[in-house]
Amino acid sequence: MVLKVDRRARLVALAAGCIVLVVLVAGAIASGASSNERPLRLHLATHVSSGIAKAFPVLRSARASDAAEASQLAVVANAISSIQSAGLKNGHDPTGGANPAFARRIGGSDNSALYLVPGNGTLCHVSIREGRFAGGGCGEASLLEQQGSVGYGIVPGGYEVHGILPAGSGGVQITDANGKTSNVPVTSAGGFVYEAATPPVRLVFNTPAAGEQVRPIELTPPAPTGVSAPQSQG
Repeated sequence: MVLKVDRRARLVALAAGCIVLVVLVAGAIASGASSNERPLRLHLATHVSSGIAKAFPVLRSARASDAAEASQLAVVANAISSIQSAGLKNGHDPTGGANPAFARRIGGSDNSALYLVPGNGTLCHVSIREGRFAGGGCGEASLLEQQGSVGYGIVPGGYEVHGILPAGSGGVQITDANGKTSNVPVTSAGGFVYEAATPPVRLVFNTPAAGEQVRPIELTPPAPTGVSAPQSQG
């Protein structure tokens, strides 16, 4: 499976099952780890920095203790390990030591969940769908604190757009291929998830530091059952 990645960023994005995920993360990924080092032994973050916590206050909150979230947190930990392992093949840790112990759920729906995981100067987001790792990416925290991070993909039954936005952000609007524009609510934790049967083509949102952000969305519709649809690189 080929993933299209925004040229403005270097990131690791992984997809599981039949989900195709594109992650748009501003900025470069933290690097510097040796390819000989083993995953999850790379200077895990020991605290949440004040800058990250200010932009994403949910990281200061107590973690929920329900059984569903406990199960999802295990998926988050495995996802961070997978992203890290993929990066180490190229000689760097793209997660910047993201520590799943600090992960917080910031949005979701009945079938999905979106988690924010801080590292040493980095922020990662992990998307879970139907109890499985759907995709994720990591970026430089100083830029995500200003511009946020969004991802979109083809999922069973349609399309999904999700994002993490810094405190004070809003104005999320998504326009689909039919020209219909929907206002998408942002949770108090800064997350949003949009699901629809019609492909989305344009995303607009506002952040306090960067102002209005306009992102085109390019997705290849899913092929009929039993037919492989070609995926082009972006």
